Amino acid sequence: MADAASSEPVPREDVAESDVPAADEADDSLIEDLRDLAGDTRTAVEAELAFQKERASYVAVAARGIAIRFAIAALLAVIALCTLAIGVLVGLTPLIGPWLATAAVVGVLAVVAVTLALSGRNGIRRVQRVAFPPEAKP
Repeated sequence: MADAASSEPVPREDVAESDVPAADEADDSLIEDLRDLAGDTRTAVEAELAFQKERASYVAVAARGIAIRFAIAALLAVIALCTLAIGVLVGLTPLIGPWLATAAVVGVLAVVAVTLALSGRNGIRRVQRVAFPPEAKP
């Protein structure tokens, strides 16, 4: 038995030297596990990037088609509004005369336009108040 003050380890007689894994083998195993983890992480990141690129591509193509359909719808709505205004003008002309019919149609369209513009301005102000509240003054 070794002295208690001795710094050398006491060998155990019931454990053979080959049963204890060497420190080098443990280090090699840890390094190999870390390399595997890095490789798996790299693969996962590459797969995620590829997925996000495909998703962005799909959204871009879909957004283009949606924007075209909305543009055509807006154009048709403008044409319909012009046609309605002309129809009302033609319908009012025999009743109140061409100049008064023109003034009535333009006046109604102007009132509708101003009402919608004011409503839009109020909506913008409401969003600004909610999204960007004024800072409290001390």
